[in-house]
Amino acid sequence: MLITESTKGRAFEIDHKGALIWEYFNVVDEGRLALVDEAQRLPSFFTRSFFEEGRRMCGKTQAP
Repeated sequence: MLITESTKGRAFEIDHKGALIWEYFNVVDEGRLALVDEAQRLPSFFTRSFFEEGRRMCGKTQAP
């Protein structure tokens, strides 16, 4: 189950037994957390390298 605690700036997932699988804190700076509006599970092809490539390509324009 994927859960968000909006005002605590946290998203996390638990398994069917209630064990924590992972958690994320939306840290703004030391001691401050920003709201987490929602969390969404992405398909497996959205890997770390997918996002790193997107970041690398961001802002580059293609010739017509």
